[in-house]
Amino acid sequence: MLKEPVSIGQTLTIKNIRTAESLSCTVVMSSPAADGMREVGVEFSAPNPAFWRVAFPPDDWTKPVPRP
Repeated sequence: MLKEPVSIGQTLTIKNIRTAESLSCTVVMSSPAADGMREVGVEFSAPNPAFWRVAFPPDDWTKPVPRP
């Protein structure tokens, strides 16, 4: 979500405030949202799956069966 207006194709720099790491990205989607904000979709200029430090389960992971 951004308050500033952006255009499709515009280059932005995104910063992860926890790691201080910055990456270049391109705006690929922008649509109005609530309170004057805009929902913005971006694409990184180069792949960086670890940028947000989110760990996804491995491909062979299965959901544990709940115990009664």
